[in-house]
Amino acid sequence: MERRSSHLSSPLSIFLISFLFFFFISCNALSPDRKFNSPSSYRTLSSLQRRRDQQISNCGEKVSALQCSQTPKCRWCRSDIIDDTCFTRAEALRLPQQVFSCD
Repeated sequence: MERRSSHLSSPLSIFLISFLFFFFISCNALSPDRKFNSPSSYRTLSSLQRRRDQQISNCGEKVSALQCSQTPKCRWCRSDIIDDTCFTRAEALRLPQQVFSCD
């Protein structure tokens, strides 16, 4: 009887299986919805988020036009309908021009 060699033991088969294995592992590592987050990346994102939130809340805490104008990222917006308020530059650009006039 003639004995056939197994296809799984050929060098090409081993290479292909290894390639597919490492390909799927690398795809999983780059997946945006992966569950593993390194502590350093978490801390960095947390500090950036906290800084951004503080900048946004700081503009809203300004109670006078002078305080607001001293902060470069804030704009003082006047309105005849509601109270004058300090907004971030991005928020001020989105306000309706019929209601607000921003510096």
